[in-house]
Amino acid sequence: MKQLTLIFLFYNLIVSCSSRTIQNKKVVGESFPQISGESLYGDRLMLPASEINDLQIFLIGYKQKTQFDIDRWLIGLEMTGVKVLVYELPVLDSWFPQFFRNKIDGGMKKGIPKGLWNNVVTVYDDANIVKNFLGTENPNNARVLLIGKNKKVLAQFDDGFSSGSLAKILQLIPTNKKGTCSDML
Repeated sequence: MKQLTLIFLFYNLIVSCSSRTIQNKKVVGESFPQISGESLYGDRLMLPASEINDLQIFLIGYKQKTQFDIDRWLIGLEMTGVKVLVYELPVLDSWFPQFFRNKIDGGMKKGIPKGLWNNVVTVYDDANIVKNFLGTENPNNARVLLIGKNKKVLAQFDDGFSSGSLAKILQLIPTNKKGTCSDML
């Protein structure tokens, strides 16, 4: 019990020391940086996916509490019939020891249907690249990006899900990209 308490205190100390806030940035028109992550299947992926010559949506979360916002985006995209490649990107600090990484990824696997594991890509090593690019203010809100050709950010939302934000992103997606979001997951 004493060891568990020490581990918990150490973890909280590290988290509190490493969580400086970075001012949110507007990045529409900029190129999203190339990052790597690992899908829940264990595959290493480079994103934005360069072999995809089409639109991609990134649903980025910094904290577990962000999942609520991400789920609302996923439901909204599914209900509107969007047929765009969607990636859910939990972005966590690279200093997490492998033990914690395995626990976190294992917890996500328990809560996410196996058919979606390819598109849930945890970003550890390049977390600071993402955080510096987008900012970290209001970390409970998802960072939602529509990425176009040449890795350009076409739309950005970081103020929580709303039907208005969903409507704005839908306006940027060609009408032939309708179907079901899960077809692309």
